[in-house]
Amino acid sequence: MPRPIPFVTVFAAAFAVLLAVWPHPLAARDRATPPATQNAETDLQLLMVDRRGCVYCLRWEAEIGPDYPRSAQGRIAPLRRVDLDGPWPDGIVLASRPWITPTFILLRNNMEVSRIEGYVGKKRFWPLLDQMLVESGAALPRARRGG
Repeated sequence: MPRPIPFVTVFAAAFAVLLAVWPHPLAARDRATPPATQNAETDLQLLMVDRRGCVYCLRWEAEIGPDYPRSAQGRIAPLRRVDLDGPWPDGIVLASRPWITPTFILLRNNMEVSRIEGYVGKKRFWPLLDQMLVESGAALPRARRGG
């Protein structure tokens, strides 16, 4: 008489199949800024992870958002946005999944270099971003640092 298959074996096999076919949020399609805005010289991007209704995201948008694309930092690392719940751009490699909004992740060739979790205010955002860029090897013009 054949032996019954243990429940744990059946459960593990079903779980493995589920993981193989279930779409992972980091492998989903990009909803936001296309990669064409990526800086070809440095291959740096600033990925902003936000969420609808996030008051700190709105505050960043009001205080920093209008100036960012014209800033030296914005030219070195163009902004790309993604919702916390996805879909996420293809090929992004992160150290860990963000859970605070906004989170600003500096990417080089779609791989995380460093991040700022939360919005720390206009006065502290620019120096933190400058530090991230300098540590990544980007050359910031001295007169343009700090927004």
